[in-house]
Amino acid sequence: MGIPEEKASIQTYEEIKAHQMEIVEELEQKITACMERIQKLVRAGESTGDRVEDYAIVHGLKVAEALAFYRMLDTGVREHQGELVLVIESKVRPAVLSILPVMDSHNVLEETITLGVLEGELQLPLEQGSLALPMKRRVLTGDRVSEQGLNDGPLSLRMGASSWYLFRRPIEELYHELTPRPTPAVRLEILFGGTDIASWFAERGRHYILLFANLCRKLDYPLPRHDKIDRTISDERERILTAIREGDQQRDDLLRRIESGHRDGSAKTLRACLQNLRTAIKRAEELRLGDEPEVKRVCMKLEPPLEQQP
Repeated sequence: MGIPEEKASIQTYEEIKAHQMEIVEELEQKITACMERIQKLVRAGESTGDRVEDYAIVHGLKVAEALAFYRMLDTGVREHQGELVLVIESKVRPAVLSILPVMDSHNVLEETITLGVLEGELQLPLEQGSLALPMKRRVLTGDRVSEQGLNDGPLSLRMGASSWYLFRRPIEELYHELTPRPTPAVRLEILFGGTDIASWFAERGRHYILLFANLCRKLDYPLPRHDKIDRTISDERERILTAIREGDQQRDDLLRRIESGHRDGSAKTLRACLQNLRTAIKRAEELRLGDEPEVKRVCMKLEPPLEQQP
């Protein structure tokens, strides 16, 4: 064929393609209409016979992907009763660096961690845009360890139609979500069972390992075994015990100097020493070292009681 014939063939194919795209668009509209009718039926009380699928239909626009997400949660809850569950919610917010009229800003990652013990089934209320992980007790922490708080009962997670889409997305992708909007994008990660959760904390280093140990203590749950965690906790225990021994010796030396009449700032140094001992003993208790002979001996020597010391 010559050029005119080839051009005519291209024109024919383009027309067929356009027609088929119209058919695809029409089919997608029909599928959407069917899904909307199914959603209305489920909301009215009918059921697919599967409560997870019912929930995904009502609250998920892309049902196949949403169903896989909710099914993963339901399976995780059922298979890890009495075990740990970890929920990490990450948000990226713009942080203002200047108060000048022309503002310069960069993005800041905010991370909230909830660690809990599973008890019961996944709660999937059709009438609400949220689900709840069943926990008999849970502890929440923000960026600072001091923000920990112990709670009882399930953890509600607000699940919009696209919440599954942010599940386990790379953190880097969140930094592209900062288009103007009233609510920042949220990345959700949920881990079940002590093994995976211990690995998550271990990969993030000493601070997170010690946080994990303290969270487990607050939950009255045994710290899961992990080689890196075991080594870090062992090193931290020795460091704390050494600090208590040295602090106790310094305290005795300072008391002797004060009793002998020295006026060289020993009283001020003693107050700092006692504060350091308070901190060390508190850390020892967080690491479950309260029954260690050295810790008990130092506590008994502190008269008046430690909390009443200056």
